[in-house]
Amino acid sequence: MNYRPKSATEHRYICVLDRDGWRITVNVFTPRPVTKDELRGLAIDRAIDHLAITGIDAQPDEFEPVGFREVTPYVD
Repeated sequence: MNYRPKSATEHRYICVLDRDGWRITVNVFTPRPVTKDELRGLAIDRAIDHLAITGIDAQPDEFEPVGFREVTPYVD
């Protein structure tokens, strides 16, 4: 899934999660700044979606946050 933000005002976060020793990195885009708790939920939802594409069923309680970083979104 390739997603580009609609504007430079959107916020982009790179999030790293751990699932049973596997590190999963996901991009999360939001229209406003979010709290750590909100970001964790969004990142886990995105990771579950990505794993489902490959046929892996995952539950939210299987993930532990490792870290995140806000970066400037790229806009054409």
